[in-house]
Amino acid sequence: MQTSVEHLATYRFIFKRGVNRWAQHVLLGRGSILSSCVSFPLVFGWMYFTMGENGLYTVVAFGINLTQVKAEQTFTIDALGGIDDEIGIYA
Repeated sequence: MQTSVEHLATYRFIFKRGVNRWAQHVLLGRGSILSSCVSFPLVFGWMYFTMGENGLYTVVAFGINLTQVKAEQTFTIDALGGIDDEIGIYA
């Protein structure tokens, strides 16, 4: 178990080879995990977005309305822009 934590969570074996190499592995590894957490629910239809006439996006997961966000908010623009970049949709 300790070896798994050292290899998968802390990347200690890479840290011994240099801080820059360690930072690259951490950022790539965590970014891959984060993108999977967004991609799989969207691809399999577990999560999706709807937009009402009031200009609010509704985030729906497993048929449950989770939250509503304004379409013009900086967070919304950044988050949806990241999803577009991830799946290859460019305006």
